[in-house]
Amino acid sequence: MTGAIPRVDEASGRRAIFRPTDSHGKGGILEALKRKPTPDVADLVVLRNKQPRWNEQMQAYCLNFNGRVTEASVKNFQLADSRDETEATILQFGKVGKHAFTMDYAYPMSALQAFAICLSSFDNKLACE
Repeated sequence: MTGAIPRVDEASGRRAIFRPTDSHGKGGILEALKRKPTPDVADLVVLRNKQPRWNEQMQAYCLNFNGRVTEASVKNFQLADSRDETEATILQFGKVGKHAFTMDYAYPMSALQAFAICLSSFDNKLACE
């Protein structure tokens, strides 16, 4: 999964502004990500899935949710800033019960942005469980 949110200017504390100017998204975030030959991501935080690591004990690839996620699910994910070498998790979402999930997010993401990304992750995974 790849996502993007407007970058926050450290000096002013304000987010970069993206305002599509037509129905095709000209001037929007998606257009900036798709710009060729190189995307225009100076004003964006591009989020990518953290890659799971092999766990010898479980003999499987796993993500460390630090005890916050208790059930295996195709809907579980962690996103990190693609430019951050430490791979600090900005958003994590995972299953904790039959019909219950948990969502954790960190700066620079807002609650609304985090919820929208988590909600959109259900779109293509409805029949995966």
